[in-house]
Amino acid sequence: MAGVVRDHHGFAIEMDDVSADQQTVFFSKAYAVQVALQQRRWNVYRAKTPYFHLSPEPSDELKKLCRLGVPHDDRPEVWMLVSGAQKQLLARPGYYQDLVERYKGKSSADTKQIERDLSRTFPSHIKYRSEEGQEALRRVLEAFCRHKPEVGYCQSMNFVAGFLLLFTSEEQAFWLLTVIVEDKLPTGYYSRGMVASTTDTLVLDDLLAARRPRLHAHLAKNHVASQIVVSDWFLAVFTTALPSETALRVLDAFFYEGSKVLFRVALALFIRNESDLLKMQDPGMLLARMKGMSRSTLDPDALLKTAFKGLGTFSIRKINELRAERMASITSEVNRRGSDRWEHGVVEDETRHKMQLFMLGEDNTASPSTSLKRDVGADEEPVHVTGFRVRLGG
Repeated sequence: MAGVVRDHHGFAIEMDDVSADQQTVFFSKAYAVQVALQQRRWNVYRAKTPYFHLSPEPSDELKKLCRLGVPHDDRPEVWMLVSGAQKQLLARPGYYQDLVERYKGKSSADTKQIERDLSRTFPSHIKYRSEEGQEALRRVLEAFCRHKPEVGYCQSMNFVAGFLLLFTSEEQAFWLLTVIVEDKLPTGYYSRGMVASTTDTLVLDDLLAARRPRLHAHLAKNHVASQIVVSDWFLAVFTTALPSETALRVLDAFFYEGSKVLFRVALALFIRNESDLLKMQDPGMLLARMKGMSRSTLDPDALLKTAFKGLGTFSIRKINELRAERMASITSEVNRRGSDRWEHGVVEDETRHKMQLFMLGEDNTASPSTSLKRDVGADEEPVHVTGFRVRLGG
């Protein structure tokens, strides 16, 4: 694509969202200095822990290192080790290849949906403009469906797996996706009804109300729900929302610490953009700013400093308490409406959005459907967020 500015990892930078100064900083020598510093830190750590490559022991030092960033060339190994994916791979050698071979060419509802989504996955990235890249993504997603048939394929998985595949082998991407679904996120995150992921968007809203009550009240006054953007952030683990280097840094911490990192990063995005959001009185402008504020976050250090040092104590115990409270209210609503209507998405968009506002304690409605765009490309279909559900295309 002629004239497109790309980052270090081959992703197009959306010029409307990023100033020339920000781009200059991102591509400057300062970035190389930062990478070198990361490498030195990890070299020192590895010298002190010669058995890291076998079984890393959890520690405050390792957590800090992951938060400060993993050297790019070390990411596949470190992600596999700190996430627990390497243990699963070693426990089942050859398992991924067996899944690929055993089910090659077999069709199902999942494989048909995967096929539709392949061309929609980071379409302007050179890897996925090739048949080879799409075939690799197809193998990883289909293997996961065979491995976890009770979950199957859910949209957003294609972005998570597609992002991982840019930096890991197929087998590593498979096991990392497996760990994300089975261990790092709550059970049911990618279920048909997406109840667990819906719960987390509501928990984030609770945390926003507690930590930034003025901003939360401002959004509510303008009938704008945070979930409209947060659902996409969480389901894709920020891989579609943030510039690639920032998304990688989030994954560095996420694979070590788990889902609480998603809440920290989401809150940090709102906090860092609070002053701009408070100035806006038009719901459309607020939504546009909320959708754009992640894409312009080129400086991962600034974002993660707010996420990890600007929020104070942030225990998973408290998050789980909030999850239990919100899950109870959602379960009650699902039971009242009927699980089949919820899971299959036959509830009309307006009704679903009214339910969203009901969960937030609001009585008014706003436009329920918006479009998000990631990784510019003329042939890319927008991601539509409709109520709580995320789907691609029309």
